[in-house]
Amino acid sequence: MNGLLWLVCGVLLAEAAQWLIRFWRQGDDRQRRAKATQVLKTHGLTPQLFLATIGEDDAELRAALDAFAFTGHIITNAKGEVVGKLCPRAEEGPHLRLIVSNS
Repeated sequence: MNGLLWLVCGVLLAEAAQWLIRFWRQGDDRQRRAKATQVLKTHGLTPQLFLATIGEDDAELRAALDAFAFTGHIITNAKGEVVGKLCPRAEEGPHLRLIVSNS
């Protein structure tokens, strides 16, 4: 029974360590992107997310486009036009407030 308790504690400790490492790496990625965004802005550039799947209704085609989503490939059609669109950015504005009627 004591060995099982040690095993469970070891598994929980390993999971906690993996979560901390993932959290730390995500924080590093956020800082790196924030710094890179500032450098781009000083040069008059704006990062935009581009997805080839926007506007596609065919599930099989969308899955094939997703296979190349973040590999650096640009998908073109038979006319040489780029397939996809820029993702719209959510504009920052006042936070919405919930108003409840008392009647």
